[in-house]
Amino acid sequence: MSSEQTIKLNGNEYTSIKKACEDNGISLTSIYEYRRKNHCNTEEALIAVYNKKQIPSEKIKAFGEEFDSIAQACRKFNVSGDTVRSCMRDLNMSIEEAINETRKRMKFTEKCIQNGINPYTARNFIRFSKCTQEEAIQSLKLAAKSSN
Repeated sequence: MSSEQTIKLNGNEYTSIKKACEDNGISLTSIYEYRRKNHCNTEEALIAVYNKKQIPSEKIKAFGEEFDSIAQACRKFNVSGDTVRSCMRDLNMSIEEAINETRKRMKFTEKCIQNGINPYTARNFIRFSKCTQEEAIQSLKLAAKSSN
């Protein structure tokens, strides 16, 4: 959008995308992200994001509580949103299953660190050895002791 061009949104005219975003409660970053993902111009992205914002979003329900987003639920349960989304997407889990799985992964990571084991190494060991988490920790601890 050139500096002389105006954009019409929600019955108003704007001379800048920034002003249109501010007045309509839209994140400027979301406009640029939409534009990048959908290969469109800034004005088209602004209109699309504005229209999407007008549609009421579905609430997320987890453990008897309602949340506006997965991120909000993850903050409440103190788990990684990226890991939860990954479990939901890649393992086809519900949000509750994904939160529980993320908790398990976080506990395993903590246990590895407490035992002086790199969690990434431990996960690879499990993958290749087809063993349990506990067996992996014990084996890697033993290997570390014997190499000293």
